[in-house]
Amino acid sequence: MRREGRVMSGLAATSKNTLTRFGGYMAAHWPLRSALGRSLSHFTDAELDRALAAAGNSRADLFGQAAGYAAHRQRLAKLMAHFGVAPDFAVRYFWDALRSADEICTLCGNRRRCQSWLDWPVSNDAPRVFCPNAETLDAIAFRQKTP
Repeated sequence: MRREGRVMSGLAATSKNTLTRFGGYMAAHWPLRSALGRSLSHFTDAELDRALAAAGNSRADLFGQAAGYAAHRQRLAKLMAHFGVAPDFAVRYFWDALRSADEICTLCGNRRRCQSWLDWPVSNDAPRVFCPNAETLDAIAFRQKTP
C-alpha cells in the first residue's frame, strides 16, 4: 500500500511537471500559431510582437515562405519576392501598408487565380492584372531601390 502511494504521488508529480511544461509551450506558441494563420488585423502590434518574441521571431518572419503560415500570407510572401520586396525593408518602413496588404489578401476574390499563377506563371497573365496589392508592392519595391 505504501509503495503504491509513492508510485501514485510520483506519477502525479510527473504529470504536473509535464502539464506545466506543456502549458508553458502552449502559452509561448499558441499566439504565434494564431498569428501565422490569421489576418494581422486581428492583433494589435503589441500582441503580435509579444507572440513573435516568445517564439524568437520578428515581423519580417511573417512574410517568409514557410510551411505553417496562412495560405494568404504564403501567397503574399511569394508576390513580395516576385516584385523584389525584401521583408525586412517592407516591415521597417511600410508596416501599415503590409498589414493592409495582409488583410486585402485574406479577403481577396482572386485566390485561385493568384495561386495558379504563382504555381505556373504564364506570360499572358500577371499579378499587376489581378492582384489588388500589386500597386502597393510596386511602390514598396520602387522605394526600396531608391535611396
